[in-house]
Amino acid sequence: MNSAKYSGGLVVSFSEGASRNLDRRATSEIFNLPFQKFDKHIIFNFAQFRAGNIGWFNEFYLNHKLALYHQLGMGIFGTTEKDQLYDFALQHQLGVLFGKPSSFQIKIGVLIDHTFGTGNPNYMQNQIALNVGGSRSF
Repeated sequence: MNSAKYSGGLVVSFSEGASRNLDRRATSEIFNLPFQKFDKHIIFNFAQFRAGNIGWFNEFYLNHKLALYHQLGMGIFGTTEKDQLYDFALQHQLGVLFGKPSSFQIKIGVLIDHTFGTGNPNYMQNQIALNVGGSRSF
């Protein structure tokens, strides 16, 4: 779906990041878990996450080199642990695109990952991140 001021369509994305939460960086044996009945996982000292999803994007062009974008996707969220935790996730992005729509564009925005379906309340993860990268339309 495209017009002079708007475009949108299917998007596949992959994001990777690391936790700034000091408690999250410690190994899970040290954690004070709120729900003691559930298991503990061995977590690397510097917890990282990866998310891959498929969804829909919208771009609204303010001029020929600047656009606002919104992206919503559903996919798999995982952490770099010895016992991997994979969950379903909903990813939401909002930001600005710099560059011509027909070429490579620089992307700056905010990204939120919300996980669900773990069955273990100790490992629900919701990430808020600064999103810096690029995109290319096909």
